[in-house]
Amino acid sequence: MSPPSENANVAKQRVLIYGAAGLIIAGLGYMGFVYPRDMRPDAGTSLGIARLHLGLAEIFVGNKNPKAAQFLAEHLAQAGAALDDAEAVAPGLPITSEFRGFKAWIAGDFEEAAAQYRKVRSASKDPDMRQKMTVNLAQIAIATGHAGKAREELENTPEGERSVAWHLAAARAWQFDGAEESRSAELAAAVRAAKNDSRMLRCVADASYRFGDAIALSTYEQIEDKDAATWYRIARLKITSGDTDSARSALVQLREKDPGLLDRWVERDKKFWDQYREAGLLKREPVGDAAAASGPGK
Repeated sequence: MSPPSENANVAKQRVLIYGAAGLIIAGLGYMGFVYPRDMRPDAGTSLGIARLHLGLAEIFVGNKNPKAAQFLAEHLAQAGAALDDAEAVAPGLPITSEFRGFKAWIAGDFEEAAAQYRKVRSASKDPDMRQKMTVNLAQIAIATGHAGKAREELENTPEGERSVAWHLAAARAWQFDGAEESRSAELAAAVRAAKNDSRMLRCVADASYRFGDAIALSTYEQIEDKDAATWYRIARLKITSGDTDSARSALVQLREKDPGLLDRWVERDKKFWDQYREAGLLKREPVGDAAAASGPGK
């Protein structure tokens, strides 16, 4: 017997939990809520609770502090309990298995994560969901050192249906093997798949930047609603290529976005910018406030 389709409430819950990362922040106020164990919530509510705990657990991944490890374990346990409730009310929902896979991923149990994602892919008739699970499986293969296996997984998606996420996963697999030409081809395909969507273009540009691929600059430049981080990376890429005037223009745009960010980021990346200070390439040298600031990274 195939798993039942998702009801309207659960489908709506999917939109909410995947709609924006801000939901995690917005949901923090509900962390103290504990429903009576004899009053079982509906599946959508349980899935929402699970997603909140999974998002909070993810914050503590990789943190070596013993207290962080405790918080991680507690949130994973709470997520598991909520998923058990969802399964009891509405057995066989693909989204429940998907969340179990995500829970296993956070816990570092890649074998269980892969099993859950395969379960969702086999049960789902939604091409987008099947592709999402395929990309997840490819990412697991890469994380466990099997880039070739990742490419095999990705071949499950027909060529005409491949999304930005699909191409980025393929690019990462080629990057793992050091195949720069194939990596660049997938990044170029990801740009085409983004179809001028600023959010998607930013994902491609950021991945290209991390890979050190030349397409990063042109992709950042295609983004219409450039944020401060985008202008900063454009400036770095321009000045590295020797285009000082364009770099300076990008820094001006950044300063207009947020006057304090440029100074803080330049101070944070002092080693990078010092070589251009010494060469006299910046007409206006920002003065850092010596305070480390989060930002787009090197």
